[in-house]
Amino acid sequence: MTGEKQENIEYEILNEDVLIDDLEEKLHKLYQSPFSDITYLNLQNSSITENACCKLVIHENSVLKHIILFKYKGKEKKIAILNQCIKMSTSDVETICEALFHKFSHVQQIVFSYLFMVNKEKKEKIIYKMISDDSILELPESMNEYLKTLDKKTRKYFQYYEHRIEKELPDFEVVYSEKQNIRLEQVEQVVQLNRDRMKNKGIRSGVTGILCEKSYQYARLNGFLCLCCDKGNIIGGTICSVVGEHAFVHTVAHDDHYQKYSIGQIALIKTIQYAIDNKIKQIHLLWGDFDYKSRLLCKKCDLFTVVKYRKKAAWQYHKMICAVVSFAKGCKLWVKKKLIKCRPITNIYRSIRKLILFGWHDKRIILYH
Repeated sequence: MTGEKQENIEYEILNEDVLIDDLEEKLHKLYQSPFSDITYLNLQNSSITENACCKLVIHENSVLKHIILFKYKGKEKKIAILNQCIKMSTSDVETICEALFHKFSHVQQIVFSYLFMVNKEKKEKIIYKMISDDSILELPESMNEYLKTLDKKTRKYFQYYEHRIEKELPDFEVVYSEKQNIRLEQVEQVVQLNRDRMKNKGIRSGVTGILCEKSYQYARLNGFLCLCCDKGNIIGGTICSVVGEHAFVHTVAHDDHYQKYSIGQIALIKTIQYAIDNKIKQIHLLWGDFDYKSRLLCKKCDLFTVVKYRKKAAWQYHKMICAVVSFAKGCKLWVKKKLIKCRPITNIYRSIRKLILFGWHDKRIILYH
């Protein structure tokens, strides 16, 4: 355990075996993100527990500002920051790195993953790489206020499908399950709908059986399900977590047999309604660039991997490698755009892709005409 003081900033580095009182509650208050939650991190990687990671505690003007969880990788001479999807400025990054470099003299780089960068500045020895984005919706006080902010076409879109469902699906209902009331079979059904839909698109779903189980466990602690049902059967829904005044939509799914009712969109609008009714200030639809997110007035926020180097030479070498990779990707994208214009080549590419993903016996593997 070490403690240091710099002007109005004090920091303390705690070893793995040193525990912090009410750590989970403090992390929730500081970052309002499940991806910085020790329970969520442990579900994703069982080796990450409170007594298996170091902590950097930073106070500014005697007020707690950061609790940084990190792993020291001695062989790689690197520190990996475990907190993810949190807001941080370049100044915060430099303060954290200065403290860690001072303590660990052999460390050559410090890696942050999935950061929302506030006041991002170009600085020597720091590399920023945009790796994903989060779609964030600021929520008003009431559902009526939110609906008024949507454009006329979007409001009519939802009204049309709600009336159509009311007319053609008399047994349709929306059910919410919260925390301990959530059942494993409900999560499994939503996940399976997501997998089936991705498969029909020729995309392999990233939600595995293990992730399904972990989603269930975390939702029972800090989450809710929004389930669209017809005759008692789940035909669509969302799996969400809640941290503080922020809700996170981890999975959206609907049954393709109900495609004409736009069940996935209805599930999302009902999820937003639930969030507003429960005084949630922001809802995160997370990664993926889809038209419905802009229709719902989500704001796209970039997420960055940030690497801070101890030595300038290593930073310059990495910059050169990034420039080469970026150029190669640009060339690949240019070639791909040219190929897309040639329909026969595009169709053959799609068929080969499905063949690789699903095998010879999949009925969807046909050459388009």
